[in-house]
Amino acid sequence: MNWLLICPIVIPLAAAVVGFAGRGSERMQRAVSLAGAIGLSGAAAGLLSTVWRDGIVSVQIGGWPAPYGITLVADHLSAAMVAVTALIGLATVIYAFGDVRPGRLSHALHPLLHALLAGVCGAFLAGDIFNLYVWFEIMLIASLALL
Repeated sequence: MNWLLICPIVIPLAAAVVGFAGRGSERMQRAVSLAGAIGLSGAAAGLLSTVWRDGIVSVQIGGWPAPYGITLVADHLSAAMVAVTALIGLATVIYAFGDVRPGRLSHALHPLLHALLAGVCGAFLAGDIFNLYVWFEIMLIASLALL
């Protein structure tokens, strides 16, 4: 079940890309954002249960060896942190529906929120220091744009 390591990163990135593509429709952005947050929560719950049952899970993306490729690793702490991130992200998306007025909605709020969630989940699952740096940069760019 190594695909569970990729899902907490791919689901929010896909939600961000689709959200940016539909910048003209607030309704579509909200639907994609909610679906992405629910999908991330489900993937995080699946990852947490897999790690709890099987122990540490790791995957080499693309089959490249560790110094050259992307290594994702989930242990009990990182899987729990991804699950907490997913739940807080879902709560944030739901809160944003009521707090941000429809006419005033920033067309990049939901996509940038999902880019930030992908960066946080990627940082928790990074298996080496270089990939941790890359995910921190993604978090930095998304959080700066959200300001």
